[in-house]
Amino acid sequence: MASTLVNPPLWCRTFVRSEKPDIDRICTPDILQENFTDEFGKFLLNGNSGKFTLDKVFSFFCDPKNPYDLQVFAVADGSFISHPDPQKPENCSWFNPHLRFVGLVSSLDHPERHFFIVGSNEVESQDRFVQVASWDVTISEYRFYGKEYVQPEGVEQKKVLGWVYQGRSSDAFKEETSYVGPFGGHVNGAVVMKELQKPWYHWRGGTHSTISDCLSMKEKATLKNIRYLSTDGILFAGINNPDILESAVKRGVDLWFKQRARLDFAEAFGDPAPAQRGSMKRWMAHLLLTTTINITASTDAYGAEGARIPPSDAFWNNMLLSQRAFSDLMPKNIPSLEFERTLYDVASGLKNFNLQLIQENRSGKYIEGYQNYSLKCGTLGGGKMGNYHQTKFIGVQHGEGIPFVTVQPSYEDTQGCVMMQTMGESRGLLTEAAFNALIMLDFCNPVYSWRRGVLMQYVPDTTIWDPETKTYDFQSKFIENIKKSSYAKDVTSPEAQFLHLWEHPDLNHQDAILEYINKVKTNLLPEMEGETEEKKNVKTQKFQDYLALQECRRRIFRPLPLNEFGFTLPYAVGYKATNLIEMRMDGTVVQMEERGQKFIEAWTGTLWDENPRLIPLTESLASEQQDKGISLMGEKPQGIRTAPLVCEEKRKESGCPFVGVRDPRSSL
Repeated sequence: MASTLVNPPLWCRTFVRSEKPDIDRICTPDILQENFTDEFGKFLLNGNSGKFTLDKVFSFFCDPKNPYDLQVFAVADGSFISHPDPQKPENCSWFNPHLRFVGLVSSLDHPERHFFIVGSNEVESQDRFVQVASWDVTISEYRFYGKEYVQPEGVEQKKVLGWVYQGRSSDAFKEETSYVGPFGGHVNGAVVMKELQKPWYHWRGGTHSTISDCLSMKEKATLKNIRYLSTDGILFAGINNPDILESAVKRGVDLWFKQRARLDFAEAFGDPAPAQRGSMKRWMAHLLLTTTINITASTDAYGAEGARIPPSDAFWNNMLLSQRAFSDLMPKNIPSLEFERTLYDVASGLKNFNLQLIQENRSGKYIEGYQNYSLKCGTLGGGKMGNYHQTKFIGVQHGEGIPFVTVQPSYEDTQGCVMMQTMGESRGLLTEAAFNALIMLDFCNPVYSWRRGVLMQYVPDTTIWDPETKTYDFQSKFIENIKKSSYAKDVTSPEAQFLHLWEHPDLNHQDAILEYINKVKTNLLPEMEGETEEKKNVKTQKFQDYLALQECRRRIFRPLPLNEFGFTLPYAVGYKATNLIEMRMDGTVVQMEERGQKFIEAWTGTLWDENPRLIPLTESLASEQQDKGISLMGEKPQGIRTAPLVCEEKRKESGCPFVGVRDPRSSL
């Protein structure tokens, strides 16, 4: 039985899906007994509920007297920025590279009992955030905790700190808690690491960043003396390579998604039918929507001077299609893609594009020596605790840090597809022909595809198992719903195009894929030697179209809760976006159709609101609500359709000094 004498008390949070604040309450003995069953929960119950700094938490788990292994990692979204005044940081108190430390802790006695801790670089500050995702072996789910100034009755008590229990992985799929609190970032109930592969855009240990350059001398001196970060006076000698964390995060996603599959598709694993099956819409969202993203960038093309390799996921869903366990859609000999750094520098630096790294300016002052910009709401993520209304930014550095930064399909969505297609004895929710047809419907738009997205309205809520055929009836219901649609007879619609692809499984998809990739290859690396200036300009424009496509996808993501810091993604200051754009299979970039524009804006427009909806409304219901004057999106998310940043003229300084802002969604 959990002790009733936990001091300071532990708290639990009730999320309120409106503009009203969430509510914390002290945990009763029953709540403690039921929920604090993971390794970190037990740590809090065992006399540690008053450890409110990252330093105190890390120090406990790196103490050799305690049976734990602690590995520490470092990430800074401003890692490519040299500190503006490292000797006198008080002269640039506006600058914040958003350095965070991540701890991976496992029990030496039971290594499967693991948890992740993330916190600010101000490791000894009680005011800065500390968050934990802890694997509970008793339920095979993560439990989420945050150190907060508690808010009983919804009123934040600035002098009352407490550890607040915020839910478990399965809460990410409940209507009352989906996409709120920690699940605005941990959308699918798993641990979040925005970058999951080289070149490690923002991580210490990446090929392009040491992180230390973005720190002041005072910060370096402080961090050199912290034993779990540095050894023998060598800054960050204790920091581990992010490859280790990548493996742990992926393993955690796999553990939870396997548990999800066993719960929702119990019959396929030889177990009795679940009392309440999870929503099929949440499973199909992994294939038809972009529930969350990862971030990646180009890598060096070894042996080719000045050449770089763009991320494949910018052009097709390589994250998913490299998993050949359930589909042989991809050709075996895919042409390699490269681009010339010189062409990239020209295209990205043109006045009508002008890629920069920008930082939110909360100082209330005009920052001398830098371009000061105003931007409409939506450059930073929303949600109840988000920064959607932040409008002042500073252009700190030209370029991206690493060329060709893109949002890519997430590992979570990939594993969701893998789980639903390889479950137990079943063939999966979809036949290979149906799965391939859905991919080919919009092969060249791996993220934020409206053509796949509109098919969500035909997904049945549940499914029934047939013990004779050992299959679910999901696919037949799904396709029947599409056939009944008024769009099914319109040959230009995604509905009709999907049905055509599904009814003709003999189509040579691999030839179409190879033709598309070869066109992309030509546009990325055109032969320009000896050509006229006019032809060179045309080819530069084609390359810039691909950069604009990445910018468009980044801007779709920007208003969402997981986008916390200005430095996280580059911003094309000169790009005058008036409409969303998308790729076509002929390798060209075009304006998105009106139906697609409406779908993307209506769907993502709810995700930064106080009452987000991950599963989009049907188009008819969305249209009815719009006709009645009910806004699905509130203020239009200007991060999608936006004027370029406007350079501010110098003005009289005013306002308050820079204050670091706690954000409960901070991810790895």
